[in-house]
Amino acid sequence: MDLKINSKIANKIYDDVFHPAAVQMGEAIARIPRAINAALSPLDQWILHRNFNLEQTKRILEEKLSSINPDEIVSPPPYIAIPALESISYCMNSKELFDLYSNLLSKALYINTQNTVHPAFIEIIKQLSPVDALVLREFAHRNHIIPAAKLSILSKRTGVHIVGQPQEESFSLELISDIHLSGFSEQILRSSVDNLKRLGLIALQDICLNEPNAYNFVQNSELYHSLFSEHIASADKCIQTHKKILSTTSFGLTFCDVCIFGIE
Repeated sequence: MDLKINSKIANKIYDDVFHPAAVQMGEAIARIPRAINAALSPLDQWILHRNFNLEQTKRILEEKLSSINPDEIVSPPPYIAIPALESISYCMNSKELFDLYSNLLSKALYINTQNTVHPAFIEIIKQLSPVDALVLREFAHRNHIIPAAKLSILSKRTGVHIVGQPQEESFSLELISDIHLSGFSEQILRSSVDNLKRLGLIALQDICLNEPNAYNFVQNSELYHSLFSEHIASADKCIQTHKKILSTTSFGLTFCDVCIFGIE
């Protein structure tokens, strides 16, 4: 009799306490795969559209190679074609990156340019944003040289000052360049320049251009105006402009020839 009572009590305790908790835990666990499925649904769409993207890529390549003798179109090296085709399917919604990959593939298919396509170019494109691609295109269309400058705040030395003694540099600031793209702030463009430098596509050189007005962009920049309003509160400080240039490296030139410009 006591066992039956205890069993009833135990069942009641389970129904009142443990069963609801178990149900809630089960529901919580069940939500995890649903959340994962929802989070990965865009990838499911990508998998579904992968064949469509490949066919679209083939059509673009047909256009790019339309002026080439069909006998000069050859199979690209697998170490170029496979990663490039896989990567291009990730960026079908970005014209800037798609153009880089499709130009690379067209050069890899053309017997006269196949040897110029380096496998590292694919990895480089993977590390570019659409803005980076636009900035690099700007270099390619401006003879690969763009005026640039570093700014620093100079202040007169304190204490005894010897006539002719130079001012001292209190701190140096970010690099700015004569790159202007509609819809993008100076900060975003500076970040793109930094990334292109990091990838070895462009380099900063201590060369000053002699062209008139080449560095007028400096005092018209947002950064210059911001520094002027924040730091130049008295006559003992000034903004120093260190004139330089940004230029495409030899590796960057080859990258541009392959990925920026199509088959001529």
